Amino acid sequence: MSDRILVVGAGIAGITVSLGIAQAGHEVFLLEQDKEMGGKGRLYACKATEHCQECSACLIAKSKTKLVHYPNIHPLPYSMLTGLQGNPPHLRASIRLLNEIRSDLGAETSLEVQAFVVATGFQIHHPEIPEELGYPVLKQVVLASELEPVLADPQKLNARFGRLRRIGIALCIGSRDERPHHANYCSRYCCAYAQHLVRRLSYFYPHIKIDVFYRDLFNIRSEDIVSNKVKLIRATPSKVFSYPAKTLTLRLADSYTGSLMEETYDLLILVPAQKPNNHLALDFPQLGLGLDARGFYLDNGQNKDQVPGVFAAGSCTGAKDIPETITHAKGTVAQVLYYLDKIR
Repeated sequence: MSDRILVVGAGIAGITVSLGIAQAGHEVFLLEQDKEMGGKGRLYACKATEHCQECSACLIAKSKTKLVHYPNIHPLPYSMLTGLQGNPPHLRASIRLLNEIRSDLGAETSLEVQAFVVATGFQIHHPEIPEELGYPVLKQVVLASELEPVLADPQKLNARFGRLRRIGIALCIGSRDERPHHANYCSRYCCAYAQHLVRRLSYFYPHIKIDVFYRDLFNIRSEDIVSNKVKLIRATPSKVFSYPAKTLTLRLADSYTGSLMEETYDLLILVPAQKPNNHLALDFPQLGLGLDARGFYLDNGQNKDQVPGVFAAGSCTGAKDIPETITHAKGTVAQVLYYLDKIR
């Protein structure tokens, strides 16, 4: 006899959990508030040059394709959770349908499930705070996620920003920062992302010089990307302003000496922190979803108040890159299946 499981969030973690549970013969309802499955990762462009860089962007598209092969997975796009009654294995969820601007259509359904998986991912730090970084006022300052559609077709880069000669990439935006509205931890994905991004840009635009600003290097070595066209600079942008009119001037604080320096660029790419997305804990306290000191959900097994049958998967439990998210989601599948065996 198959059980029913509700998975909230259809990013790579939610999809991985759904596939694993469906393969075991259970019925899965995959809830997603947006139109498309895949979460933020679906917008990532392939970073291949003449060789695959193993950037993991393709893993999301491949996982999405697998969904259609499992009739026991029921994707529910444009939907939101509005109510919960009871506890697993007799948890009744109320689900409301939305439209493309996430307005309430008034249509609601409910279903009883034996287990509940939270896979709501993360929020992106928005560097309007602090305002000194020039985002979003200066058009030459962009978030890395905003650049991804252009990377899918590299010829569009010059069309959007004009002829580029020098690019700055600023890592750790909002990370390792104790100020309010920031994140005092490493977001883990930034270093490897920068490595893939630099190689992609350098391959298609060999004339461009690229400077990468960082606080610490987590999982790459400087010699992996440094060349006569690419420099790694341990410094933090403290001020960005447009001068002269068509270029950016960055004021930088050198992490080794504390001295200030200024450099000019045609484009500045900000790679922001991953921040908690914990609204379900606030909206539905009956789930017993505890939070760690950073605001992420406590991992499965670490929360003494966690309700049996309720699980958290992926980057909602802490900042992760795509491979780490998939690994964590697969571990959650094993925990869900063990729970379902116990309640029979």
